[in-house]
Amino acid sequence: MKLDPCKFCGGVAGTPRDDQIERDAWVASVDCTGCEITVTMQYSCDSPQRAVECIGEMWNSKPAARL
Repeated sequence: MKLDPCKFCGGVAGTPRDDQIERDAWVASVDCTGCEITVTMQYSCDSPQRAVECIGEMWNSKPAARL
């Protein structure tokens, strides 16, 4: 999956990392190489591939507008 530029500074996204937290549970995170912001999942997936896919979708999503 291609990662979009950082929503905060326009920097390049680093390579997503997956971490096994239990026997069949993984989370993932991705960092900006420019401003060093990190997006980390708050729930687990059943495979490292799915965790990386989910974090890519989160990274590429548009932040919700604040009122």
